[in-house]
Amino acid sequence: MGHTEAILNTRCEALNKRGIPCAFRVAIRATPDGPRCRSHDPARRAELVAAAQAGARKAQVARGDAERVALAAAGWPLAHGGAPANPDEAAAVATWAMRAVAAGLLPPKIARELAVLATAALRSWGAGKIAARMAELEGIIAGIQANERRRK
Repeated sequence: MGHTEAILNTRCEALNKRGIPCAFRVAIRATPDGPRCRSHDPARRAELVAAAQAGARKAQVARGDAERVALAAAGWPLAHGGAPANPDEAAAVATWAMRAVAAGLLPPKIARELAVLATAALRSWGAGKIAARMAELEGIIAGIQANERRRK
């Protein structure tokens, strides 16, 4: 029997990921490993993976376009059009996102992601301020210690 010839009145004999027999009964083909459905036919595996990847890329592009359109329609609040560069801009973006969701201009999912990013940015800016203050205090302490050594 040829590889592309359908077998009637039988089922796929492959095991699924859980180790349970597939039992699919439509479009069964003879393979060297026995009767297989489209999903378990080793000759078609690369074709199915490529089709799944192409579909995922297409969906990703569609979602990305929808998100960009939503952001553009809602009117990005920063004049420079980029990401927030300081805590005041992050607060402006967060406020804008809340208003845009309330007005129905921005999907809540996008607003949630903006909030996560703004929170991460605020934390990093806070850590940077703490590090700068620590360096400043270390300089002050070093100056005091140097003055004390000179006095002795």
